[in-house]
Amino acid sequence: PKPDLVLVLGDRYELLEIIAPLVKSNLAIAHMHGGEITEGAFDDRIRHALTKLSHLHFVSHESYKDRLLQMGEEPFRVHVVGAPALDVLEPCPRPTKLTPTYILAVFHPVTIDPGHGHHQLRELQAALDAVDMPVVVIGPNADPGSAVVDQAWRRWASGRARVSYTNAVPPHRFWNLMAGASVQVGNSSAGMIEAASFGLPVVNVGTRQQGRFCPPNVINVPCLAADIQEGIRQALDPAFAGLGWQDGESCP
Repeated sequence: PKPDLVLVLGDRYELLEIIAPLVKSNLAIAHMHGGEITEGAFDDRIRHALTKLSHLHFVSHESYKDRLLQMGEEPFRVHVVGAPALDVLEPCPRPTKLTPTYILAVFHPVTIDPGHGHHQLRELQAALDAVDMPVVVIGPNADPGSAVVDQAWRRWASGRARVSYTNAVPPHRFWNLMAGASVQVGNSSAGMIEAASFGLPVVNVGTRQQGRFCPPNVINVPCLAADIQEGIRQALDPAFAGLGWQDGESCP
């Protein structure tokens, strides 16, 4: 039977192949997470293309609604619903971390400029070398350049007893790691969306997430080892949690 509505999520490039037949079949399309900006990835072009091909929009923040209206979408088609991924995190665990546990590191390819992405990863690794804490590294997503990032992490983790590397984990395992970490470092969107629900400070590195709405648990730093080290030091400072963002609502 012909569906009444097809729901598509996010900004993955695979969606372009899925949505084209839907357009040809004149099916109604609803898109989630439109209007966001990630200047360090080609996701922007895909996300905005999906917006223009869709009839209904569910966005995660008022600022993203404003962007869709600026793009010419009709107001009655755009609805602010927050980030649906957070619904599965309820009740949100907010563990009290009295002593440092480990750093959770996640770094994805910088697809808008792959050359700089490799440089950024080296700077991140140098910063982690300078911090005397265990490090749990989660491998990159499937974007172009991920094999290079994966190999670079494997080489770096080899021989470092305090470093654990895995190239993939299921969502609930990843959320458990977020709940137990003292700080998340890297360029994953999870730092912008899910991390606040775990009371987890985030050091967002480099340009991949640049332009996305930034909640107060996130410290943005340039991708230079000294700046990343300083960001980690600030994130681990009890005074940072004392700013009150742990007690507030997480950003959608």
